[in-house]
Amino acid sequence: MTQFFDVFQSLQILSNLKTAEIRCYKFLQELLCHAYVPRCDPATSEIIPACKETCVEVLEACDWIDLAASGQLHCDYLPANGTVPCFYEPVTCGPPPNTNNAVLLRNNSQVTDTFPVNTTREFVCEDDSLELQGDNVVQCLFSGLWSEPPQCVPPHRESRLLTILVPLLFLVVILLIGVAAAARMARKRQKLAMLVRQKEFDAFVCFNFDDHNDYVCETILPEFEENQNPPFRLLSHERDFVPGSRINTNIAEAIQNTNSAIIVMSRNFVKSEFCKYEFDLCSQEHAIDPAFRLFVIMMDPVEDLEEVPPAMRLHFRQETYLNENDPDKFEKIARYLTWVKQPKENRKRCCCP
Repeated sequence: MTQFFDVFQSLQILSNLKTAEIRCYKFLQELLCHAYVPRCDPATSEIIPACKETCVEVLEACDWIDLAASGQLHCDYLPANGTVPCFYEPVTCGPPPNTNNAVLLRNNSQVTDTFPVNTTREFVCEDDSLELQGDNVVQCLFSGLWSEPPQCVPPHRESRLLTILVPLLFLVVILLIGVAAAARMARKRQKLAMLVRQKEFDAFVCFNFDDHNDYVCETILPEFEENQNPPFRLLSHERDFVPGSRINTNIAEAIQNTNSAIIVMSRNFVKSEFCKYEFDLCSQEHAIDPAFRLFVIMMDPVEDLEEVPPAMRLHFRQETYLNENDPDKFEKIARYLTWVKQPKENRKRCCCP
């Protein structure tokens, strides 16, 4: 009988549990009594041990001390209920506790005064004007007691007031955050507009000299510098780059000195290292300064472009571009160049593409 329990350790645990008033004390005490002072069968004088189920209930009720893992309790040494005479009294709870102004929801089960472990019962308030505090479901525990029942109490005026004020305060905070963000964005746009108006050129024309020099010199430059009123100033590397300076220095200074970039995209453009360098710097400038726009004019279909760098391909997927056969392409670019040069108070949103 003593194989399944260490005597001295179990007595020490029992003493500690009793001192601490732990609920599993009741179950452990019962198991110890049947282990060390067992009942005897009057007819056969045989010892009637505790059943395995009694031991399992101790493990469940006292799971926080983990008796099985520590090697102090081994339920497998005890006989199962129904195999041989042994002692087992299933844990039950009495009727559910009464609570103020709350009633139990009746179910279709038979009315009884005892309830097995894990049985649940649900409470509701008698009056709809009352407020249920606590869990509305009580459960029969391994201690033989029910879990804490709820209480039905009149709602506090303060709680009603809080339920109204908290959402209102939340909305006010969100509104203030939105106003602050809008004001900060407005100041940022104003600073950007001031920077834009101070730049010397309206747009930097990026193209491959070998295949579209005539298109730029005979079409794009005259369209913006002669046919627009007021005329725009475009920066072309063939005409405006400073002689004797490094090419990459000229490119960087050109982008810093313009409001936007007009990119004539072609097969030769994506193959040119300098053209790709211009595109990368323009993309970086757009990321830093949203007012700096990239107007890409597709001279060849996107799907016909070969060896397109990943950054350039990502731009084509995320940003809009213009086709060469679009008759309004120059008008769309001019509309933005005109809009961005205006003082903020004179701008109209409809004029922004």
